[in-house]
Amino acid sequence: MPQRTLDSMLDIFLKQFLKLMDTFLGSEEPKTPRERRRRRILLAATALFLKQGYARTSIEDIAREAGVAKGTVYQYFHNKADLLVHAGALEKQRYMAHMREIFTGDYTHEEKLRRSLRGYFMAVHDLPLSGRMMAGDREMAGVLQDMGFPDPQAAMEMQAAGLRFQMRRAAPGRFDKEELKVRSRVLIGLIQASTFVGDERIRGGLTVEQFAGTLADMLMDGIVGGGEPCS
Repeated sequence: MPQRTLDSMLDIFLKQFLKLMDTFLGSEEPKTPRERRRRRILLAATALFLKQGYARTSIEDIAREAGVAKGTVYQYFHNKADLLVHAGALEKQRYMAHMREIFTGDYTHEEKLRRSLRGYFMAVHDLPLSGRMMAGDREMAGVLQDMGFPDPQAAMEMQAAGLRFQMRRAAPGRFDKEELKVRSRVLIGLIQASTFVGDERIRGGLTVEQFAGTLADMLMDGIVGGGEPCS
């Protein structure tokens, strides 16, 4: 399939995904009082889930944090699990808008892969709820699985396939099928373990952006080869 066709299909998919997110969540920038109230409830739920855990957080806690009545929360969400789903979707809405810009922007294939890797390592910062689940929070992961969401492992396999696709385009002919499989598995392992990017002690004074960007640069050296020798 021609490269231009693949890029067009990817752009269409990402546009449809973001449109679905807008339908599911409302506009990324809420305009009406109702939309702003709903967003405030979601942000309050996210903050409390991260601070004290899913099980220890009640609807009453969320209502109090958001500055609304308990009954108001139920006007927007069926239950606490529904809140978790929507809070996670809100994270991904902004993240996917950023990733679409990477995948469909006017960058070389090498630069797209570099920016993608940086985005994956930044996910612990940009997607704190997802980062918590990546770190092994079985409580929240279990809630999503009980509601019929795919096994996280299946999502990782799809991500690995995407990375293999990007590596083939960034470094055509450099790796055979088995090498791509091994390298994508290692990259997925690093992404799964990337909660360390959020640990200030490990970053040693670097910002999250600096650490994630440098890690992506170092990995790219092993995929497409290093840059010009230093003088």
